[in-house]
Parts: sequence; structure tokens; C-alpha cells
Amino acid sequence: MELTKALALSSLLIISGCGTTWDIISVETSASATSGFSREENKEKIKALIADPETDLDARVYAHYSYAALSLGYLATSNTAYRYYSREDQRNGFNLIDIDQKLFQSNGNRMEAKQSLEYVTQNLSNLKGSALISAGESQKKLVYAFYFLALIEEADGNYETAKKLLERFEQSGFTTREGMRLAEIAKSDIQNKVDRISEEKERQARVERQRALDLEAHAQQKLARKIAAETRATPSVDQEATGTPMSNEKYVAALKKQYGSRISYNSQAVFLTVSTFNIDCRTKDGRYLPLENILLARIREMNNEKMWLESIADSRDNQVRIYDYLKSQDGSVTEPQVSIEINSWGELKSHGFRTEAILNACYGSYGPIWVRK
Repeated sequence: MELTKALALSSLLIISGCGTTWDIISVETSASATSGFSREENKEKIKALIADPETDLDARVYAHYSYAALSLGYLATSNTAYRYYSREDQRNGFNLIDIDQKLFQSNGNRMEAKQSLEYVTQNLSNLKGSALISAGESQKKLVYAFYFLALIEEADGNYETAKKLLERFEQSGFTTREGMRLAEIAKSDIQNKVDRISEEKERQARVERQRALDLEAHAQQKLARKIAAETRATPSVDQEATGTPMSNEKYVAALKKQYGSRISYNSQAVFLTVSTFNIDCRTKDGRYLPLENILLARIREMNNEKMWLESIADSRDNQVRIYDYLKSQDGSVTEPQVSIEINSWGELKSHGFRTEAILNACYGSYGPIWVRK
């Protein structure tokens, strides 16, 4: 939002009060003003006015607004004194006053201003007015506290809060056409920021998804090359004389000990389904392939120090689905993807890799993980 010029309620700040006749000082728009009190000196005077129990509500509300104005960068001097809202000020309406960008960018200054502006908005409807200015005229000027609060919330990244404050500013009944125009500009600026943040989040999510897909594809390619190499080197079933049931059992036991914790199940029923599901290798010796052994072997193949594979078995609509995800050393996890599914008819379907890769495991591509009857 363009903050170089912002609308202030007037060029006047209260520094002392007594009854309905207040002596007030003008706010100089030039930072080169040298006469009068400094900004910090005027802030102290206003704080004293706020703390004075004799200060009535109207004066205290104006003082809080003035304190916020100084915190955001208005330079006040006491060289020119005015009666409380002179006729000339009422006729000219609101003034455009420079905001000091360095002060506005300070979290401490914004917090000071925010606290005072919140006091103004909370007491805006309680103003009683005076002989010199009515409550309605005061509300018309002080309603800009909502606008400045919105600027602060926007600067702090609280965009939804800023939009609600601007809506209250527009709906107050005291906002001028110029105020409405400023509110529309502010809302448009906030929405643009929200859209840019949303677009950046979507871009980052796409990058992360693509990174996960690339890693998964690399792991699958590595596994496919290993399977192809081992399949070529593995003798036929009729020629095979190695791989006794005992050696297979020891190999699988070692896999379970090392990688079993990387498979999780959402229920005992799912565990029983997966652990007892066997794939018929359709060989002469009647060997079969336990699904659990496949999961363990795949985890072993996709394991390295920086990233490894984990699986979780879930049940939904009479179907068991096994999801794979990659976990990094830094704790980050990719989005789980379905790799294997057992439907309600007991049929196994693979996702993301070919069924042939499973059948090749019957011949040693994953190591001795099959079982003979």
C-alpha cells in the first residue's frame, strides 16, 4: 500500500486539557521543523494527559489518536497554538500528512500506535462532544483509526484482520467518499498480497511434489535395473538347485529385523490380511510369494542414508491399500502414494510399478523371499 501520503483526522494534537477548552498544537508536515518540542517530548506530554484522571473521555480518545500519529511518524511542534478544532480546520476537512517510513517499519512503533488506535475504536461510539465540536464530527474524524489499524495489521501480515477493519471503516456511517476510495485501494492491495502468497505456496507445493516424484522415479529406475540384471543372471526354475526353504527363512527374518518397523498397519485386521496374503508364483515347485516379504524387500531396495521408503497399510470400503512415502534425514515426508491394493475379491493390483516386478521376485530379483510348499 502507498503509505507516503495517508489521511489524518486533522493537523491538531492535544497536549493538555481542562474542561471543554483545550490548548492544542499543530503537527508540522515538514521533518525539518526545528522549533518547539520534539516528537518524543510531545509523546510524553500526551501520555501524561492520558494518565491524568481529570481528563474526560473525549480528550483521552483524541490523545490516544494523537499518540498513535506521533508513533507512526508525524512531527509535532508547539510553535503554533490553536483552539480545539478551529472553524478553518472543520472547513478544510482532513489533511494529507506524511508518514515516516522508517518509523512505520519499526515493530515497536506500530505496536504503540496499535494500542492507542484500538482504544480509539473501542470508545468511538461513547464520545459526547463539546461546545466546539459535536460527537458526530469527532466520530467522522476519528473513524480513520480503523483505517490506520488496517495499515498496521497489513504491515504485520495479518491480512484477514486488516480486511475486517477496512470493512468496519466503510460501514461506520462516518466515512467520507475519499475514505471509501482509500479503503478500496487498501483492500485491493491486501488481496493482491494474499494472492501472491497463495501462488507462492502452490508453486512450492508443485516443486515439492515434483521433487518427490523425481526421487520415486529414480528409485524405481534403480530397482528396475537391478531386477533386470538379477533376472538375467538367475537360472530357470528347473535348473535351480539353490535357495532352500531354510535359507529363505533366514533371509526374510533378517529383513523383518532390520526393516519391519518401517511398515505400519492401521488395525489388527489389516495386519492379518497383509501378513497372510500370498501371491502364486505359478511354478512347477509350487512356490508362492508372501506380500509382506515383497514390502520388506522393496523397502530394502529403496534404502539409503539420506532418504528411505516406508509403507502404511490402511483399510477402506472392504479394500486394503498400501501407501508408500519417502522420508528424508531432515524429517520431511513426501505425500503418500498407493502402491499396492487388495480389492474386496482378494485381487492384488499394483500402482506405480509393473506387476512383472512382483512376479520376478519369485525368481530371486529381490533376494530369496519366496516360500515353497
